[in-house]
Amino acid sequence: MKSLTYPAISKDLSSRELIVDFLSREWPLSINELHKRVCKAKENSVTYQAVQKIVSQLAEERVLIKHGKTFQLNPDWLEKKKQHYALVYTNYAKKVGGYELVPSNAIETTIVFDDISRFCVETADVLAKGTFRGNGPNTGFGIISHVYWPLKFNFRDFEVFLRMTKNLDETYAIVRGNAPLDKWLKEQWHRSGFGHVKLGINADGIKEDILVHGDTVWEINYSKETKKLLDEIYNRTRDLTTLFQEYFIRPKKEKQQHIEVKLTRNPVFAELMRKKIMAHFEGEK
Repeated sequence: MKSLTYPAISKDLSSRELIVDFLSREWPLSINELHKRVCKAKENSVTYQAVQKIVSQLAEERVLIKHGKTFQLNPDWLEKKKQHYALVYTNYAKKVGGYELVPSNAIETTIVFDDISRFCVETADVLAKGTFRGNGPNTGFGIISHVYWPLKFNFRDFEVFLRMTKNLDETYAIVRGNAPLDKWLKEQWHRSGFGHVKLGINADGIKEDILVHGDTVWEINYSKETKKLLDEIYNRTRDLTTLFQEYFIRPKKEKQQHIEVKLTRNPVFAELMRKKIMAHFEGEK
């Protein structure tokens, strides 16, 4: 039997919803096992016959598949639900760039940024609001190329980062980079209360940036040009003064940037990534 740890289940769910929820956490389960879990979750008496009838209906609808005397969710049904909610989100969600990010139960969506500074500020704002957190822990986890910071820093954006530090319970980040600017920004993160940051860590072959907040995993991919630009800036700047010089004193031609962010609401994947990141902090209090 496969089992996963999830947040507490709401007793306001219907028996049908509870059965599907239980089988998304632990499978396969018999009708008797499902009956015990439904009764415990709803804190009242639900008959065995009622649970048996619901399970039979779900099997007829091909939501569940049967293995002997046990049941589990049908992978074909899960794939259809994934496609459905992805389409719903595409129809309803508004793009970032002067528009509000709308919370959604979508399984997956993609957002594209053309400016690394805007990406950093919007990310901080979304984490502060918990827009895509779901029911998972209010802790931020990351596997990132460089320590995040808006390169075109505006002091008005600082309030967004303050809200993020206040609203997140804790953060853990492993950073592939170990450039001068990474080292300086790590100290700024520490002063803001984000003490769990490790530089120069090889993330087991993971090339993209990964963020985890609650039930949602962010996969962040930079174009080759954007990655090259970031590497150059982080290696030739060492603090806020040199960063200002980079953008306001040194004449330079603005380079095109492309950052693609895929948001996946997947509690299972989120928990696996949390454990992977936390393995680098074993022994820390």
